[in-house]
Amino acid sequence: MKERIERFTLAFFFLAAMVLVLGWVRPAQGQEKKGPEIQIPKKPLPDDALITMDFQDADLAVVIKFMGELTGKNFLVSDPIRGKVTIISPKKITVREAYRVFESVLEMNGYTAVPGDDAIKIIPSAAARQAGLEIREGKEAKAVAPEDRMITQIIPLEHASADEVRNLFASSVSKEGMIISYKPTNHLVITDRASNIHRLLKIIEQIDVRIVEEKITVFPLEYASAKTLADKLGQLMAADPRQPAPGRPPAPAAAQRVVKIIPEERTNTLIVLANEQDAREVRNLVARLDTEAPKGKSQLHVRYLEHARAEELAKVLNSIVTGKAKAAAPPGRQPQAGAPPEEVSITADKATNSLVITASPQEFKELEEVIAKLDMIRSQVLVEALIAEVSMEKALQIGVDWRIMDQPVEGSARGFGGSDFGLISGTQRGVYPSSAGDTGLLLGVAKGFITVGGVQVPNLGVLVRAFQKDTDVNVLSTPHLLTMDNEKAKIIVADNVPLLKSDLTTPLATATATVSNVAVSRTYEYKDIGIQLEITPHISKGNMVRLEISTEVSNILAIDPANPGFVTTRKRQATTTVAVDHGQIIVIGGLIRDESSDTTKKVPCVGNVPVLGWLFKNFAGSSTKTNLLIFISPQIIRTAEDLEKATAKKKKESEENLEKLRKDREKEVQDTFDKLIK
Repeated sequence: MKERIERFTLAFFFLAAMVLVLGWVRPAQGQEKKGPEIQIPKKPLPDDALITMDFQDADLAVVIKFMGELTGKNFLVSDPIRGKVTIISPKKITVREAYRVFESVLEMNGYTAVPGDDAIKIIPSAAARQAGLEIREGKEAKAVAPEDRMITQIIPLEHASADEVRNLFASSVSKEGMIISYKPTNHLVITDRASNIHRLLKIIEQIDVRIVEEKITVFPLEYASAKTLADKLGQLMAADPRQPAPGRPPAPAAAQRVVKIIPEERTNTLIVLANEQDAREVRNLVARLDTEAPKGKSQLHVRYLEHARAEELAKVLNSIVTGKAKAAAPPGRQPQAGAPPEEVSITADKATNSLVITASPQEFKELEEVIAKLDMIRSQVLVEALIAEVSMEKALQIGVDWRIMDQPVEGSARGFGGSDFGLISGTQRGVYPSSAGDTGLLLGVAKGFITVGGVQVPNLGVLVRAFQKDTDVNVLSTPHLLTMDNEKAKIIVADNVPLLKSDLTTPLATATATVSNVAVSRTYEYKDIGIQLEITPHISKGNMVRLEISTEVSNILAIDPANPGFVTTRKRQATTTVAVDHGQIIVIGGLIRDESSDTTKKVPCVGNVPVLGWLFKNFAGSSTKTNLLIFISPQIIRTAEDLEKATAKKKKESEENLEKLRKDREKEVQDTFDKLIK
């Protein structure tokens, strides 16, 4: 008896000590750092109300409190509950959707919500099986929403064996879940997340069917894809109806072959519902097909490109594959637009300029032939251009000289359009019948030598030198562009000029009767004022080049000194598409500018006298018209040797121009020196 009293005394003191320890620990826990403040709604909201749900490293307890205030539900939380939560909601969601997100958050942290009579209990998932979970009955998957809370589902089976289905699903239930079979009533009882039960019910709908001597067999796969192999085996079984034994009549329709093959992609297994004979046939096929692909026969291929761009070629190949799939699809069953069939996948890797292709060896061979034809060196086009302003007299001379080449002669020169600007007489038309055209635009091409002012010019380089000598010609730019076939090339030689866009004047409140204080706000926009040339070449057979040409020449006419930003500009633009031979020169003109100027000459002092001063003044007015001419000559560059030749030619022309410039300057200096001596 004394020993029992001593034990009771020790137990009493032990419990008292534990109470003291817990009393010390609890205030310390209350001093822990709180998470970020969350805006909690003042009153519950309806299920279809839209909210924003954003948490950054918040305590799980704070999220539970937020959901309680949001839905008006009471939550019982096991103490202590730990976990940090980050939820990012880029758009508003309903309260109903927010509660589903809350259940997923609990699952991620190892908890589940168990509904009760007056409150919802938040308990660890491992202990959920012993809690009062919601109990449901039925085997229809659509009746169970794919949510992340724990439930217990009672599933009645009509045809399949509860024990066999339990063994089949043993590895498919989560570690917190449980599955048992009740043989007397052939029922299954599954405790798990609603989302997993929803998935298992979809499988049960396929296997719980009436069969004759059929059973369920599971085939785990090692190399083959469960989905791909299930499709192929299904086609084989459908195309090979069961043959009756020798001497026996054909089986009735109800006893025909019934084979169902369901792929379980999560575990990469095949679930086969068939009789023993068909199951044995499926087993033999699986053993033959579920093998490692031999070297060189893999469905994954990497094709490195040498010249084509991987992103552009991938789009072309995917279009071909999609079109082929649409053509092969049965009537009324077209594949999804814009997507290749499942068997073929083409992805571009920009970093290595390669294509990653998933396809069968035969399909890859067909794609390889297309890639070989498209992954080739494209020809290039060297475009020489000359943009110049020419006086009307010089432009008329060029127009007439150009137009008289209408008849093909030695050197193969021919003009196909032009203008006489309305200045050629009838007698001249009789001499040059080809000049009888409409006035306005000068447009033509020539191959070989062209004639400008009586001088034969073989190419644009010589034409530039000829124009540089002429005071009636102002060479604005001589750009050279080298671009790939079907690729746009653009060159801009311009000044980025600020132009006034808006001018806002606002009176200030401090203005007085004598002083007007205003605030001036001006907005400027910058525009390129100068020369812009844009050309897209397209090479066709026979050394023909189709050129899409767009050129713009703009300049400043006047600037108002009193108002900076008030600028008057002039823009002349031409856009056209022409087809010319390799080496031909095309000219575009007719962009005329008319400038007028007035000059006053007078005798100093006397000319300023009123009335009498008119006798000592002289007024002169002049009008100058200039025509913008654009000369363009394309050259096709097909090989590296062609590029080297073109480079050497341009280098030689540059050296000749520099030498000529040096000699011209020496001559000018010598002429000046001679004049000074004389």
